[in-house]
Amino acid sequence: MMTSYCVMTALLVPLVLLCFPECSAGTRERDRLIEEDVFYLVFRVQAGLNQSAYARYMDTNNANDDDDAIDLDFAIWYGCTSIDGRLPCDRHFRSRILDKWEHLPIEEVRVALYKDGVEVKYFLFNATNTSFTDWFNRARLLSGSYTDLKNAQYAYFSIEGEVKAARRFFIHKKFNGCGSDDGWMVIVDKPDPNCGETWEWEWNGGSYPTIIYCPSNTHCQFQPGTGSGAEKADLMTISVRMKSRCPSC
Repeated sequence: MMTSYCVMTALLVPLVLLCFPECSAGTRERDRLIEEDVFYLVFRVQAGLNQSAYARYMDTNNANDDDDAIDLDFAIWYGCTSIDGRLPCDRHFRSRILDKWEHLPIEEVRVALYKDGVEVKYFLFNATNTSFTDWFNRARLLSGSYTDLKNAQYAYFSIEGEVKAARRFFIHKKFNGCGSDDGWMVIVDKPDPNCGETWEWEWNGGSYPTIIYCPSNTHCQFQPGTGSGAEKADLMTISVRMKSRCPSC
């Protein structure tokens, strides 16, 4: 007998009940449950929870859509899968799909940044023949909000990012010294000892992670409080689109 694990989320309009079936050899019922052209939420980072986004992403076999997670308070569950960062949420959402990545027919990944419940930036990647850690790179970028990214020179474009400074999901052009660093987006997971408390506090008031992005369609300086600089997003989502069939679960 096959069990479906469902996530109620506002990532699609209107609200859609997204169901991910536990794959079992020899069944064809799973084929009709993986819908083509539907993006399934697999990860969501909320700013200011004081929990590492990167550590949660890498926390294998500890998903929020497993059997135990179904019993979570609905308000928390809904808040942690919503595009509205003002709703109650006490954790970064992580789906078991991440742990099954290489056994699923994942074709595309969509990363989106939200502020006040509105999508402000997105990135779309080709995810065929990837793992859950290596799809985030420029060579696989299909489209996105930034017009200068695909042909730009860059220092970082990876999930791991700059380890020492805990800059994750880091798309970075060049280093000019903390507030003058130049890039497109970054999740700052913890205080950077090289930048000092003043710059860190201006961005987040002492809470982490901080999701920084450029509001225009090109790169910018990661300097808070400037009209031409970066801004802070409330949350980041990662969603995947699969083929309609699941031949090798």
